[in-house]
Amino acid sequence: MNVPTASGDDRQDLHNAAVSEEAAAAGGCGQVHLPTGRTCTLEVGHAASCGFVSPDQVEEALSLLGSGEE
Repeated sequence: MNVPTASGDDRQDLHNAAVSEEAAAAGGCGQVHLPTGRTCTLEVGHAASCGFVSPDQVEEALSLLGSGEE
């Protein structure tokens, strides 16, 4: 399986409509649950299941991504 890296140049998944460009640009997974609009803000290439947050919490969750807080 080809796991995406944090580099935007290598992120083939950005061509998928179910990936948030905003979250991906911040180094997040960016996978979007289309029925709910919730976005995974875990680090790109994370091993476990996605951690989805509501659209109004995405910006805050992404700001914590680089700080090491959760």
